[in-house]
Amino acid sequence: MVGSGVEERDLGWNRITREMAKIARDKLVVDIGVIGNEADEDHGDGLTNVILATIHEFGGKKNHPPERSFLRSTMIKNGKRYMDLMRKGSKKFFESGVSGQDFLGLLGQRVVADVQRTIVKKIPPPLEDATIDRKGGNKSTPLIDTGQLKGSITYLVRKETEGK
Repeated sequence: MVGSGVEERDLGWNRITREMAKIARDKLVVDIGVIGNEADEDHGDGLTNVILATIHEFGGKKNHPPERSFLRSTMIKNGKRYMDLMRKGSKKFFESGVSGQDFLGLLGQRVVADVQRTIVKKIPPPLEDATIDRKGGNKSTPLIDTGQLKGSITYLVRKETEGK
């Protein structure tokens, strides 16, 4: 009997499938937004970061302040890119020895940076004259007064069954 001469070499695929299976088995997810300790931080006027973020993301009563979506708009704009990163980028990351949890953390960091960039790009509408007058004529970028909201955007990798 003659041997076939076929040699099987694993170039990392087994590790990739193990890490992806672990993400699924452990039900790991990455949350992005104003979460954790940053959510409860108070602006000194009774508004926490999470309340302020919600008001700006969806708009206040009677649209005051107006909606200035920084989370949803970023996810809509970049959603395909994030999915491509999950599909194509996972192989590269796992081949380099990154765990599934670390990979989701890297994805979280990318999304946080994108959300913060969205905030800095002056989300419309511009500030109303009354708001500018109240700020002493300061025509700052909407959503950036002290930088506290922008700085409170973070991510958390967790098991899906854990509390949100």
